Amino acid sequence: MRRLNRSRFQRQNGVSLIELMIGLVVGTVILFGIIETMLVSKSASQTQQSMSAIAENARFAFEFMHRDLRMAGYECNSGGGHYCSWEMVDDDDNPDSRSEPYIAVDDGAVVGRFFQRDSSVDPVKDYLVEVRYQVVDGELLYSRSTFEVGTKSVTQKFASEVLIDGLQDGSALALEFGVHEEDAAGNQVVRYYPDAPPADSTVVSVRITLNFVDNTENGLALEFDQEISTTIAFRNPVIAVKKKLAEEAS
Repeated sequence: MRRLNRSRFQRQNGVSLIELMIGLVVGTVILFGIIETMLVSKSASQTQQSMSAIAENARFAFEFMHRDLRMAGYECNSGGGHYCSWEMVDDDDNPDSRSEPYIAVDDGAVVGRFFQRDSSVDPVKDYLVEVRYQVVDGELLYSRSTFEVGTKSVTQKFASEVLIDGLQDGSALALEFGVHEEDAAGNQVVRYYPDAPPADSTVVSVRITLNFVDNTENGLALEFDQEISTTIAFRNPVIAVKKKLAEEAS
């Protein structure tokens, strides 16, 4: 009589220890992959938000500065240089001739000067407008003053106001002067000087650099900063140079 081998028909119940350990390892790897994907996605999203905040800050600051500083030199008696000349009076009511650069750096602040004329009154009044931009403690400060020419009266003077924050602590507003020159080949060029323009030169533009930073608490111990520059051309000096070149060509 044939005996049946019962072990061939036996079935194992549950899972073995090896299968359990393999399952745990695979599950752990998948879990770590999901966590890593979430962290990368969060970091990428935060980076995009930070760069967007920096770009918006830069757009607003430079747009505001362009509006003011492009008028530097307007109606100035530069005499071929980069100066505004006008008459004031001193504390004793004596005539006081003034001559200041229409664009300059003063104690870390960028200063632009130009003239405005009020034709609605008789006699017509001329005013010197002075705008100042300066970086202090990570903030861009802005002020504007208006002086009536021929008098010592200050018709308007605004205290420094915060234009934007979000600048690198300890950073300063960097300024380069764009000077109209002629190179050795006779080509008309604009060269930039980081400290001060040469004497009696015609400054037609400036290059301004600010170091922006996103100070938002993101929980990732990340800090994003970006050095951004803009170039501002001065309306009247550029027109004067073009007119001079046209006259020389004719």
